[in-house]
Amino acid sequence: MLHQLEFSNLATFEQARLELDAGLNILSGMSGAGKSVVLMALKLSLGGRFSQRLLRDEASEAEVRALYELPPALKVKYEEELQGAEELLIRRVFRRE
Repeated sequence: MLHQLEFSNLATFEQARLELDAGLNILSGMSGAGKSVVLMALKLSLGGRFSQRLLRDEASEAEVRALYELPPALKVKYEEELQGAEELLIRRVFRRE
């Protein structure tokens, strides 16, 4: 389960942080509020392709961090590699060059 999504220098956002709880989480808001940027940050955290157009004008790099709680089945399957970890942090950095 995704617990937290943070990103910086994406589109018009200097920095944003989204914390999610167990159960149903809904993104809603007016047009231009940033719902699509949040979804793009999630996609990037999962390996999506970065486009230079997503980089904020004043920035030289963008960053996306997603914190996931590991499901029990994954902990069992990769027990040796995870070494008892309960969470997985995925961090990606994208540079202008």
